[in-house]
Amino acid sequence: MKKIGLLFVNGIDFLLRSFVRLVTFLRLRPFVTLLLRALTRIVLFALHKIYFRLEIIDHSNIPKTGGVLLAVNHQSYLDPTLVGICVWRWVTFISKIENFKIPILGHLIELGGAFPVVRGGDDDALEFFGKLLKEGRVLSIFPEGTIPAEEEIPRSTMEPNTGLLRGKTGAIRLALKARVPIVPVGLSGTGKALCPEAVPRGEKLPLPKPVKITVKFGKPWDLSSYYDQPITKELLRTLTDELMKKISDLVEHTRSYIPFSVPVSEDTYRFIREYEAQPKSKN
Repeated sequence: MKKIGLLFVNGIDFLLRSFVRLVTFLRLRPFVTLLLRALTRIVLFALHKIYFRLEIIDHSNIPKTGGVLLAVNHQSYLDPTLVGICVWRWVTFISKIENFKIPILGHLIELGGAFPVVRGGDDDALEFFGKLLKEGRVLSIFPEGTIPAEEEIPRSTMEPNTGLLRGKTGAIRLALKARVPIVPVGLSGTGKALCPEAVPRGEKLPLPKPVKITVKFGKPWDLSSYYDQPITKELLRTLTDELMKKISDLVEHTRSYIPFSVPVSEDTYRFIREYEAQPKSKN
């Protein structure tokens, strides 16, 4: 059965790769991307409203015009799609380059208009995305860089004052470079709906649990007072920590896969470490 499943996945991956190359060669890719995003937004929004009882709070905080950077917490593989269907303006996604190498998923996010970035510092990407923001685009970024419990990143490494992984400075660097506001976004419930442990390295894809999901948008954060200051490592770290706190305040952590409250107590850390030490089943 595994061989049959692998052949099926490889077949779909080959067809998608060929389709992407064809529409790119025919210069139809922008049209296909627009059509794909419009159709998926309509269908997926309806499905999320029904299945997850999707709740959107304070969407009006997103500026109607101009470049905007959405900084979002990351709990689940559901998160990127969720942000895309909850924002009425078109969202350009920044995704780690590793995602583009995943069979099927890589071609779908490429066709959907996402752009790859190398984690740990990518100056060319910073220039490119800064240009998009200056053109008035809306970009979505996950400052945590990954999902807790994914890629050997344990949940117990979350910061005690935010309940999130330590933020990477790319979001602040990008906002300062492009001189655009940051809108913090808090997702609640997605980790319980589909946690990383349920999809061990893509070996299986279980049906997400029908739990309530909430997307809450914070007020735009104006960084204009820092535009003319030297961008030091200390400034980037300070502003990034402040951004992570703003995001955390929008998240209902009691609805996480492992519920907790902020600040995270030592008892909670002890419970999470005991959970992480348990052998994971291989179904």
